[in-house]
Amino acid sequence: MAEKTIEERLQVLEDREAIARLSYDYGLLCDTGYPVQQIVDMFTDDGAWVSNILGEFYGKAELTSYYTNIPTIQVWARHHLVNPVIDVDGDEATCRFFMDVVSTQAGRDGAPNVPIILTATEHVSLRRTPEGWRFVRFDVDIHQMSSLEKGWVAEPYYIDPALSGPSQG
Repeated sequence: MAEKTIEERLQVLEDREAIARLSYDYGLLCDTGYPVQQIVDMFTDDGAWVSNILGEFYGKAELTSYYTNIPTIQVWARHHLVNPVIDVDGDEATCRFFMDVVSTQAGRDGAPNVPIILTATEHVSLRRTPEGWRFVRFDVDIHQMSSLEKGWVAEPYYIDPALSGPSQG
């Protein structure tokens, strides 16, 4: 196997940086009110967002519905992405991040808002498009999603039924 040229090696570094930036920008958009069109534009037309807890959403129509609904449930959030591993193979890439989120879920039926802490691993597939790197599949494996009052030992999965989506595919 021939050694990569300096230009090819530089391209991989630039691609990794662009993918990291896309991922960080995604988190920032989630933290600033979920501007739906900006988030959905980060996905390919056949893109998917899949969670072991929160549902599965395929294609831009389902993604638009999901991101339109989220701000009515999760009224504030701060996403922290750490330990990125990004692998680039031409016009395809994968990345893995560990994610910690603190958030506020809206109380239902007059109940007070609920402070939430969530930990997850994100496994993401991406594709280079004419517009730049885009998410093809965004898998969120939630390890725990707990109310801050009870914590993850007593309550590993606090689930607001309004937050869960349909499992489709």
